[in-house]
Amino acid sequence: MKSLQSKLITTNKIEAIDLLLIGFVALLIIYTLYLNPWGYDVSHHLFRLADVPFEQGNLITYLSPNANNGKGLPIYIYYSQWIYLIPFAFSKIGFSLFASLKITFCLIMLLSVIYFYKFANLHVNSELAKLGTLFYITSNYVLGDIYVRFAYSEFVSYALLPLLLYTLHNALIKKNNYHLFYAIIIASMMILSHPISFMNSLLIIFFLFILRENILEYSWKTFGIYTIALMTTAFFWLPAIIEKIYILGISGLPVNYQETFIALNKYFDPLILENLGILLILFFIMSLGLTIYFGIVNRDKKVIRHLILLGAIFLYFILTQSLSLYVWEYFKILQSNLFVSRLLFPLTIIVIMYVVISLSLIPQKILGKKLIIIICLLLIGQGSIYLYHHTNNAFAYKSVRNKSLKQNIFLYSKKESGWGRTEYLPNTAIINKFIKNTDCIITLNKNMYRKELNQFVINNSIKSNDCFFHLPFYWNIRYKAFADNVELPIYINDKGEMLLSPTSKPILVSFTEPSYVKISKIVSSVTFFLMLFGFIILIIREKWLKSG
Repeated sequence: MKSLQSKLITTNKIEAIDLLLIGFVALLIIYTLYLNPWGYDVSHHLFRLADVPFEQGNLITYLSPNANNGKGLPIYIYYSQWIYLIPFAFSKIGFSLFASLKITFCLIMLLSVIYFYKFANLHVNSELAKLGTLFYITSNYVLGDIYVRFAYSEFVSYALLPLLLYTLHNALIKKNNYHLFYAIIIASMMILSHPISFMNSLLIIFFLFILRENILEYSWKTFGIYTIALMTTAFFWLPAIIEKIYILGISGLPVNYQETFIALNKYFDPLILENLGILLILFFIMSLGLTIYFGIVNRDKKVIRHLILLGAIFLYFILTQSLSLYVWEYFKILQSNLFVSRLLFPLTIIVIMYVVISLSLIPQKILGKKLIIIICLLLIGQGSIYLYHHTNNAFAYKSVRNKSLKQNIFLYSKKESGWGRTEYLPNTAIINKFIKNTDCIITLNKNMYRKELNQFVINNSIKSNDCFFHLPFYWNIRYKAFADNVELPIYINDKGEMLLSPTSKPILVSFTEPSYVKISKIVSSVTFFLMLFGFIILIIREKWLKSG
């Protein structure tokens, strides 16, 4: 009995590495909750959280009603609205908008850390998995996504990647059918959060799962999972792809992706975002030596797997270099990243996996617990210095007043150009056939029309062949105008705002659903219910088999 108790105590004993990992993550959470607004994108996300019309019961919305002086940008056709549901819920129970975003960041970060450990532990022992998790949460780009860029949507999508890798491993390697469904759901969540991040993650998944034994089986299953995930989320991405030519998009942004290729020396700069973390780079170089030693000298067959991981690392690395310009030009979808550095998140994960798997080859006598603890302390020191370097100006023990935040959000809504706005403006070069030159413009004031959700009712109409009503809202391909159920043409001015030919009858301008929007919704609905039906059948089948 005593030996059993001592075994249990030993098994459940909290090691020093546990304290370091848990302590650092806890400190990150505390630090985050005390920070004042920080990061490049904080204004965008605060405004969108304040503006997304969930209160009206609209889980699917298209327009940001108060953007650009209330002219109604179609942000949510192209950008996720659902990532704001959790912070919106926190704001409804009394937290400020900024506090709600910070709490959500902390929860997503904690989920990502837990599942990175669980995934790493599938490949290496518990100690190395914890070390790998510290490599993960102290790496420059992972921390930078939160504390440098405040890239909320990107981080939500990327943070789900360890969870997707874990469920895919259980689905493909361990043949767990339930995890096939979980993988579809997580992949769908990544797409709905930030499709570009999901796209960037495909290569890492290919190398971690496809290039193993049973390549054909894994290929078909993975292809099936992604196909179903894409069909489930078709209601979001399909209309966005069709309609993207009608907005300025990346052509309206002051950035050229060719200028964001990462110079080699930046990989050795410990304090910049375009870096994996200096310790991770050094351990990667050391792991190369281990691969050569165990592969050539010892002829260890396990090293073949290392070569596969090195292939993935090489491809990601090349894509961050100007050498790959032809690839970026040929596969234009890559250009939607805007910044080449966005590839660093999945690259970080695959480098960490390569490092910890390489370290597992070292005899335990050499790589003991004390050495691992020293590495962990160095990692925490590196992460802390990087974190403080980028956030020391935003650190304050006094929370930001709601009045100040609301004023900033109000001022942000008045801006009609810049990041988060310009790319969603109408592309007048594409739709110039709708532009009507005229000297007689009647600008409608708020007394001349009634604005409701996604539509306008203009009652003060007059008949004039020479004049046009100027409705001060941005045109979108989904707007249709009707007078007595007869469709009227909609013109636009050089700013992309709507112009209408006045009539003696009231005009109804509605935000409609084109056929491709309706079809995409049908595809998503049918796929979701078929998947749900399949999941129920699986549960019934499993219970029937267990009952004999």
